[in-house]
This record gives sequence, structure tokens and C-alpha cells, in this order.
Amino acid sequence: MSSDDAGRCVRPWRAYSEGLASVICARLADGEPLMAVCREPDMPSRAGVKGWAKARPAFRARLAAAMAAGRHSPRGGRRAVYCRHMARLICERVAAGMTVGQACDLPGLPCEDTVYNWVKRYPEFAQAYGVARTVQAHRRFDQVWEIAEGATAETAFLAKVRIEAARWQAARLAPTKYGAKPLEGETPEDRRPVFNITVRNFGEELGEAPAAKLTGG
Repeated sequence: MSSDDAGRCVRPWRAYSEGLASVICARLADGEPLMAVCREPDMPSRAGVKGWAKARPAFRARLAAAMAAGRHSPRGGRRAVYCRHMARLICERVAAGMTVGQACDLPGLPCEDTVYNWVKRYPEFAQAYGVARTVQAHRRFDQVWEIAEGATAETAFLAKVRIEAARWQAARLAPTKYGAKPLEGETPEDRRPVFNITVRNFGEELGEAPAAKLTGG
């Protein structure tokens, strides 16, 4: 942001993009005023948005429809409108290590349920979300050493809990990379848990049939 000769702040001009246009329209449809949306530093100015609308009839129609919908929506509501720009932003935040709830904690972004619905409905988003989760697994694995290196005698127990949690999540997010590896010569049957089950016959005390002991996998 720069200043002109009169000392007023001048917003830099932002080129039109479908991603920004979709985010702006989604937020307006949620009930946010254009002034509030354009006040944020990563958004175009109001004059810029009006310039986009003047030069692009299709965007002008979308903008008008979004503003009309916003007048009938409670301010702050979050609609389930799929947008590639929003989807990419969510995946970037998940890949950075955030939970889905944390990734959605920005004005204009959908709620967690909507994101999971996108995973089911849109294959391209499901693929991007899967890649983001794999990257998150790599980050979790790297955190193991960082936690261990920063541990002290006083924080050793807490560090152990955090390390186990990070390893567990990494193994679940990327099982082929960080999951438990079978021992040499071990078969899937060997890895199955074994349960000892005792069936007690309450008639035993009366001299009837003895209890049976079963062992199964």
C-alpha cells in the first residue's frame, strides 16, 4: 500500500482472477458488505471491483446476484458454494499442518461439513485433499525429531505423548510410508490379534458340564 501526494493511502491495483471473483461473490452472498470485503489487504479495492464489473458483463451479473442474495441472508452465514480458489486455500492450510476446522476459520470459507461433502462430490478436490493430507503426514513425521530435540527433563513425558500422537497421525495419513512394517517372514495371519475366550458354564458348580476354553484369532 502506497501514499499519494496528499498523504492518502492508495490500494495497489489487483488484476482480475476467477478465484478472487468467486471468493468475493461468495462472501457477498453470505451477507458481507462489499466495503468490508474490500477492506482486507489481499482483496481489490471497491473501485477495482467496480472496474472488473464494468469490463466484464458476466462478472457484473454474478456480482449483482451475490449482492441480492446477501440482502436475504444472515450476515456471517457460510454457504456451500464450491470454489476452486477456496478449495485450494483450504488444501494449502491443511498441508501446512492445520486441522480442517482451523483451515476453515477464515471469513468466507465453508464449514467442516461442507469440506467433507466436497471431498465426496468433487473428484478433483478429493485428489487435492488427499495430497494435502499426505504432505501433512510428512510434516507430522518431521515434528517427531523437533519435539524430541526440544525436550527437557521437565517436559520429557509431555514430549513423549506428543511424539506418539505425531507418529500415530503420520501412520494413519500415510500408512505405506509411516505405518508399521511387517517383520521378515511375517504373514498377515501372524499380525492378527489373538484372543483367549473363556465360556463359563454356571451349571458347573452343580456338577454339570465343565467350562470350555476357546482360543481364536
